[in-house]
Amino acid sequence: LGVPKPKESTTGLLKARKILSENFGSIHVYFGDPVSLRSLAAGRMSRSSYNLVPRYIPQKQSEDMHAFVTEVAYKMELLQIENMVLSPWTLIVAVLLQNRPSMDFDALVEKTLWLKGLTQAFGGFLIWPDNKPAEEVVPASILLHSNIASLVKDQVILKVDSGDSEVVDGLMLQHITLLMCSAYRNQLLNIFVRPSLVAVALQMTPGFRKEDVYSCFRFLRDVFADEFIFLPGNTLKDFEEGCYLLCKSEAIQVTTKDILVTEKGNTVLEFLVGLFKPFVESYQIICKYLLSEEEDHFSEEQYLAAVRKFTSQLLDQGTSQCYDVLSSDVQKNALAACVRLGVVEKKKINNNCIFNVNEPATTKLEEMLGCKTPIGKPATAKL
Repeated sequence: LGVPKPKESTTGLLKARKILSENFGSIHVYFGDPVSLRSLAAGRMSRSSYNLVPRYIPQKQSEDMHAFVTEVAYKMELLQIENMVLSPWTLIVAVLLQNRPSMDFDALVEKTLWLKGLTQAFGGFLIWPDNKPAEEVVPASILLHSNIASLVKDQVILKVDSGDSEVVDGLMLQHITLLMCSAYRNQLLNIFVRPSLVAVALQMTPGFRKEDVYSCFRFLRDVFADEFIFLPGNTLKDFEEGCYLLCKSEAIQVTTKDILVTEKGNTVLEFLVGLFKPFVESYQIICKYLLSEEEDHFSEEQYLAAVRKFTSQLLDQGTSQCYDVLSSDVQKNALAACVRLGVVEKKKINNNCIFNVNEPATTKLEEMLGCKTPIGKPATAKL
């Protein structure tokens, strides 16, 4: 920032040949179908009130307009997610993270192909090289990301056990590598979020009653509303979509009152739970940190530094393997969720935001995430 851009020259181009000749992968751009704002507004918003007022004059918008704009924004984000292009590496790293630090190459190929089918069944937009078998695609992807993984004697190894204790911005290099892997894996999550939350709810719920599973799904959806894109007021539809996709993959059977896991479904549910387990554990760890916080009030900067230190101690002691909580995005989203859920109170003093912990609410949230306290049923659940 503030540094003048170097002048372009033929000499500079020649010097850049080495960089330009390297393989950095491919960029895929997919243009979705146009969306008519007029159609979305039809019957909901009247445009006539804006015809006689110059656009440059600021106007205070009505609550209906704010609600409409918010809904359109959510719909556009969901459309972007639907049209997002996923690469084979996204699938590979998702499998590797559940089998770290290493995995047999043949097993990785088999699991990647399985995940490819599941992703497509769930509506994922996957780019897979034409006429190339997985035995070629997988090693090519690993080679492209050789800074993260390597293929050694039929073993695919994540480069997290280098023994290097160098610290960058408060993080060890092995944690940075794992967070990079998580960033790739997270591209899958919005495709899988609804069936995965059903899978997690099934694991957390004693018994198979559909009403109880829905209650847990609703709780998880509320907690992670800052992590993923959910259309407000669409909880029941999201639950039904998650159940439909799991039924489509023959993982569950839904009866009038129960949700039953099929014999084939254990593999699917185990993988989906593994995808979202880091978020559940991360929020639990953050709740534990908040309960251990000795200061009455703290700023966001103090919170971020303290959570990272608290988590690093757990990782060093071996009491936790959840490195995802080191992500500043997870930390900030968790804090926002805690404020929204009443677990943490946010105040503004002298133009600075400070936070203080509601200990009973924090304890309850941590226990609910850890299945120590049953999740209450929603007031109305028309299933």
